[in-house]
Amino acid sequence: MKALKVWMAMALIALMAVMPVFAAEATPSAERGDYEIIDWDPKDDCCDLIIVPDDVITDEEDFIDEDKYGLTEKEGEDLEKQIRDELKEALEDLKNNDLDDLIPGFDDLWDKVTGGAPIDNQVIDDVFAIVRICEEDHKPVSDDETTVSFTVDGIDKDDTFIVIEKPFGSDEWTVVEHKIDENGVITVEGKISSVFAIVTDSGKAPTSDVTSPQTGVKESGMAFTLLAVALLAAGAVHFSKKFSKS
Repeated sequence: MKALKVWMAMALIALMAVMPVFAAEATPSAERGDYEIIDWDPKDDCCDLIIVPDDVITDEEDFIDEDKYGLTEKEGEDLEKQIRDELKEALEDLKNNDLDDLIPGFDDLWDKVTGGAPIDNQVIDDVFAIVRICEEDHKPVSDDETTVSFTVDGIDKDDTFIVIEKPFGSDEWTVVEHKIDENGVITVEGKISSVFAIVTDSGKAPTSDVTSPQTGVKESGMAFTLLAVALLAAGAVHFSKKFSKS
């Protein structure tokens, strides 16, 4: 009985070692920074831009000052709901899809920007909306593109990152070219209003696994798999003989 327990423990350890080989690591960070609009190129003097972090989805507090933007209470509530819905939909996209599926060619761009960092190093650090508010039409969506500069707490000039954008009312994500200065001010040109996400490099060292060119399977993963199978087979034979004798 003691031998049986030892064999089962060894087999379980081997099987657990195999499991991480098949796990993907691409989850948004739970830590969010502070955001601030620094400057932008308005197409109309009656319009303004606000930046809204994704935590408003679970925060029931109002985040739009109706008096400041000449909105009625109902208009303010409708706009807040639209922003929350757009952020929620964007987060679902990022949670349920690989970035290369959302943006074809993203992995090739990642390889170029990061100098060959592993795909598993992709981390969505920040998700936020930059929203157009106009006193006249009260509609946040515009076909115009604008240049906007903003800061994200925790992102500076030494970080390696890619900015992606999903305009309100659109199903498509795109990569947005960006610049960042010595003070950490990020400047992009994109559509307004949109949800933006910042994809950073986690900086983790590449795994020592080597992928077999013939099979496309990581050799260390295969080794663990073979070990687990061998343990199970050997144990089965051993205990089969033992129980047969008894």
